[in-house]
Amino acid sequence: MTPSGGLTEELRARTDEDLAALFAVRPDLLVPLPPDVDTLAVRALSRWSISAALAGLDLWCGELAQALVALPAPTSYAAVGAALGAEPADVARGLDRLCALALAWGEPTALAVAPPLHGMLSASLARPSHPMPPPVGRRQIGAETADRAAGAAAAGVVRLLDELVESWGAAPPAVLKSGGLGLRDSRRTAAALDVPEETAVVLAEVAYAGGLVAASPGYDAVWLPTPTYDAWQTKPVGARWIALATAWLGMPRAPGRALTRDERGKTRTALSPELMESREPDQRRALLQVLAELPSGAAATPGDVVAIVQWQRPLTFDPQLAVDTLTSAELLGVTGRAAMTTAGRALLAGQEATAAAAVNPHLPALLDSVLLQADLTAVAPGPLAPTLASELRLLADVESTGGATVYRFSEASLRRAFDAGRSADDVLQLLHQRSRTPVPQALGYLIEDVGRRHGRIRVGSAQAVLRCDDEALLAEVLATRRAGALRLRRLAPTVLAAQAPVEAVVDALRAAGFAPAIESAEGTVVVERPPRRRTPAQTEQPGRQVWPPQPRPEQVQAAVRALRAGERAARHRPAEPGTHGPSVTTPMETLHLLRQAARDGRGVWIGYLNAAGVASTRIIEPAFVDGGYVTAFDHRRGERRTFAAHRITSAALVSEDEL
Repeated sequence: MTPSGGLTEELRARTDEDLAALFAVRPDLLVPLPPDVDTLAVRALSRWSISAALAGLDLWCGELAQALVALPAPTSYAAVGAALGAEPADVARGLDRLCALALAWGEPTALAVAPPLHGMLSASLARPSHPMPPPVGRRQIGAETADRAAGAAAAGVVRLLDELVESWGAAPPAVLKSGGLGLRDSRRTAAALDVPEETAVVLAEVAYAGGLVAASPGYDAVWLPTPTYDAWQTKPVGARWIALATAWLGMPRAPGRALTRDERGKTRTALSPELMESREPDQRRALLQVLAELPSGAAATPGDVVAIVQWQRPLTFDPQLAVDTLTSAELLGVTGRAAMTTAGRALLAGQEATAAAAVNPHLPALLDSVLLQADLTAVAPGPLAPTLASELRLLADVESTGGATVYRFSEASLRRAFDAGRSADDVLQLLHQRSRTPVPQALGYLIEDVGRRHGRIRVGSAQAVLRCDDEALLAEVLATRRAGALRLRRLAPTVLAAQAPVEAVVDALRAAGFAPAIESAEGTVVVERPPRRRTPAQTEQPGRQVWPPQPRPEQVQAAVRALRAGERAARHRPAEPGTHGPSVTTPMETLHLLRQAARDGRGVWIGYLNAAGVASTRIIEPAFVDGGYVTAFDHRRGERRTFAAHRITSAALVSEDEL
């Protein structure tokens, strides 16, 4: 019997539920989908697949696997327990786990071990001291307290992501040649958001993982918002948070490695390929699962959580990245005050609708007003409604963030609003309506003064033409030194001509302290809107794929059905003497058999060669045969498909009780 022979029979005897459990913990066995149990067994015993399975073993199971390698085969549960001096219940629990992973198989009295383990593990019969994970010190803070703290954090991270993407849309940072975000740009982003640089890195990574930003195409690539961001902006805060938290939970990247030095002494940057870590989503979930298994409202210290997960997966665990993960979970509002929240538990279970319903009551109410102060600032003591926040970003510059956001009005910020089509009356009316305090006199004067001066000089095209009803103001423009490079000349008492493009004239006049407005060829004022640069959304962004991909439950169930169908096909495969494959029928015989099966409602085993030349076997139920094509239900894929008759290499009827 081949080394996989015993495992083949053991796998064939497993129930569908047992096979589904195996595929869930060893997803590499599904890629590509094995056609039958023989292939599955061979793949399960490959060194690469066993290495992946060993990486998921806890400390106790790893010690038991070393004992199995040391003992002569076949061994037994009792022999392992006696050799280690361990409790029978602990031994049975660990060995059952190894059997479920197909690293060992057989009966408790006759246990075989996967042959590759002998060359991959060191044999050891030392008495183990880690049959159970370390205890967790916990403190009760209350579920309501944790949910409230997480709700405030969720609203804050949504606001910060919004500001980050908007700032990149206005002034996109360059993509490094090696990929990633430059250190100067990450520091600039942190300063603009008023957060530590480590926090800015996490936010940038989450924006990238969520598809809100991407690298633009071309040689001089920059980081830009995507159309996904525009759709994300229109959603309620709770739905926006769900999108961010889900992206963070599944992203195979380690933001905690950013700003650290690699082996060559070079600093790793955000969004770079160096931060790829395929095991990070699994470790992230493991850390959160420890908190989720505590009673509701119970908090644990990061050290205790890290110690437990380090016991669960000693071969792949990174303690430093684990601390960064727990910090990020608190930043994003997945946890609150070191306790798993109600929304976080639902998110971890894949119940996004439940998570949104849980977080919404704890989100701070959106404010529709601000507090205007005499020092030309506006204070928002909480998150603002999207419309008001957008208007304030146009009228003023963000000076500081935190529990409250401070906006500062200036000539430049107000001119930005006037360039975008607002008038002084529009601005004053908005502030009167949306301020809980009266508009300070100094702010009112500033708005009226900038508004009065804005647009008095109009620049049109003709290389450029300046028009103004105030002859004295035009004389002042002619006399200013900064306008010398424009080579201005008077065409009429109220008209000047410039030998420079419109944009250059406008920039020079603004630098000289004037407030011109751009005029179209028809004489109307051109409204300058802030640029909205976007880059196409990337369906498969580099660094966002996990290998092997974690299958969804429905995919696992479909794989089990396909495996069973392959087994049935193998039993009905027509053999030909001296060959290892099916006998090839003639095209006429194949068509006749398929038509008969369609008429009688029978299943047919077929050998099929696709357009790429890849051969496969499957069971189909033909519906009709016409024009050289067969329309049938494919049991392997669980769907209705069309097959080219000339690509069917062999066929055989399947008995009805086998379907």
